[in-house]
Formats: sequence, structure tokens, C-alpha cells
Amino acid sequence: YLNTIVLRNQVEPQQPFAELLARVKQTTLAAFEHQDYPFDLLIHQLDSPRDLSRNPVFDVLIILQNFDEDETSLLHKHLGELRVEPLALESRTTVFDLDFDFTESSAGLELRLAFNTDLYEEWQLRALLRHFEVLSVQAATAVGPVAKLTLFGPEDLAQQAALAGPARALPAEVAYHQYVEKFARETPGQTAVIYRGQRLNYQQLNASVNQLARVLARYVALAEDDLVAVYLDRSECMIQSILAVWKSGAAYVPIDTKFPLNRVDGIVRDAGAKLVIAQRGANAAALRERLGAHCRVLYFEDLLAEAATADTANLDRVIRPEALAFVIFTSGSTGKPKGAMNEHRGRINHALATADYLGQDPATVLVQNASAGF
Repeated sequence: YLNTIVLRNQVEPQQPFAELLARVKQTTLAAFEHQDYPFDLLIHQLDSPRDLSRNPVFDVLIILQNFDEDETSLLHKHLGELRVEPLALESRTTVFDLDFDFTESSAGLELRLAFNTDLYEEWQLRALLRHFEVLSVQAATAVGPVAKLTLFGPEDLAQQAALAGPARALPAEVAYHQYVEKFARETPGQTAVIYRGQRLNYQQLNASVNQLARVLARYVALAEDDLVAVYLDRSECMIQSILAVWKSGAAYVPIDTKFPLNRVDGIVRDAGAKLVIAQRGANAAALRERLGAHCRVLYFEDLLAEAATADTANLDRVIRPEALAFVIFTSGSTGKPKGAMNEHRGRINHALATADYLGQDPATVLVQNASAGF
């Protein structure tokens, strides 16, 4: 009698690998305490919605064949002098997305992997096995957090290097607002932003952003990886607010003003935002009332008026490349919206690569027509 046991494990990126392994072992042993409970009966009693194209509850099957003796030697014991030879049967079907079949023998641990060809191609699974092998070697001696383990072996690193082209050192500027400061020094009169006929050059943009950042500090102390929700229509006000948040050392969360209030409230709470920058209007007023003491909502118009007399000099704030730049929440079409975190170094690297690819120069004008959110 063979029965399926469902295992659920969670991976914490900062958890040491040895602790993760111990937790998986504990979860597995605890599951074996209920191994006699029929899986089919469990599915029937759960009475959850069924999708005929998917296996219920889980999509990945792991089998470990760990007999004390192999099947051939067991047959010899019972069949005497009758000659027995194993015959490998090729299976071309699987009811799971992935099916890992491990066999333990005197030669080591062998693996047979079956996969759903509607979802995967063979090259993808060969890459997965390479990554599994690399991970297994590290796991034997790993002492650091799981997030520090790598999946890439020599073949993957060579392919990555070929795709990336010649390596280039990152510039001294590690964040967008530092480029604004640089351009404010080198080309102060160059146009930075155009919105409905209004133009701001780099000197004006940088000065106004410095003032806004100082005003924000009067309301809340912002530190690295703190989040500020930017609840504004696309305009120069949005750009100024984002840059001010960065100059304060924090990261921003863009929220579309067309979102339903329930969703806006959920994003602010899930993100743990310390502040919301909004434009005056019915939605912002309702959000301010709804959030109450949970998170302060400040109107951009009020911040701008208060900033008129603030210092325009650059702020002396150290920004690390690996610090958060922004968090974008997904649409939630497959469930609850989730926040995708983006670091300064990734965004700068993308911006520089895009500028090279498009051949941009100081005379280039870009039209911002996409949502600042997801």
C-alpha cells in the first residue's frame, strides 16, 4: 500500500541552511505520523474547488526508493537459481508538473525526473538539474543564510557573461536622485521635466526636491528601507515626491489614484508605509479618515507651500546600492496583491543599459506614458 503525504515548507531567506534542513526534517517526520490517512479521503473531505487540468493540493511529487536491498537480489532469494535481469521501462506520462524519483543504492543516489511537457521543455529541466547539483554541493558545507546560496555553475556563469557583454563598473552615482544632483551641477539650465507646458530645469528640480525632503523630515524620521506611499497622478509633483523620498533615505510605493479605496488601504497597510503623500481630493480625504492613526496622510500641496522657505542645498545622506528604491504591488489578479522589492543598484543598472541600447544623449526627450505602478 502506497499513500501520498503532503508536505508544506516555508523558506526564510535569512535562515541558515542547517536550520531550514532541520525544519524540513521535523515537518516530514510530523507528516509521517499521519501517513496512514488516505490521501483520496483527505481530498474528498477538503471539498475544495477542483481544476481537472491540475493535481489537487500539490504539483510536485518526490519519491525516495530506499530498500535495504535492491529488487533483483530480493527476487534471487525467493526464486533460487532462476536468472533475473531488471528491465527498464520508459514512461512517457506523468500526472504531476514535476516528478522526482530518487533511488538509493550502493552506487549512490540516482534520480529520474519526469515533467509536464505542456509546461516545461527539456532544456529547462536540464538547467534545473544543474542548479540542483550546484545547490547540493553548497548545502553540504553551507553555514550562511539560504539567500546567499547560488544556483549558478560554470556553464550558467559563462552563458550569463556572454549575454551581458563586457563588464562595466558602476558609476559613483548609485541612485537616480544623485544623477539629478550631478546634472544640476553640470547642466543646471537643461530641461529636466515638462508637464502641460510647465518646464523645470535640473537646478529648479533639484532645489525643490531638497526642500521637500527637509519638510518630510519634520513629520517623520525616515531611514533606509522605510516605505512612503506616493498616491499622486502622473505629473511633475509625482517626480518631485519620489526624488524627495529617495533623498530622505527611504523607498516609495506607487499607488494609482484610480484604484478602489479598499485596495489603496490594503497596500498601505501591507507595505507598512510610514507616510502617504497624496493630492487633495475626495479619495485622499477618505483615505486619511480611514487610515486614522495607522499612517499619516500628507497633501502634496501643503508640503510644497511649507517647503517654499526651506534650504535648497543637497542633503548629506549616504545611499547604499543594495538599499530599497521602491516596492511595486502586483495587480492581484491571481489573489492578494504582492509587493515586488527593487533596489537602487538594479534600477540604475537597468537605466544605464537602456540608455546605451536606445542611444540616448542630453538632447533626448522621453515621454512617460506608463503607470508608475504595476
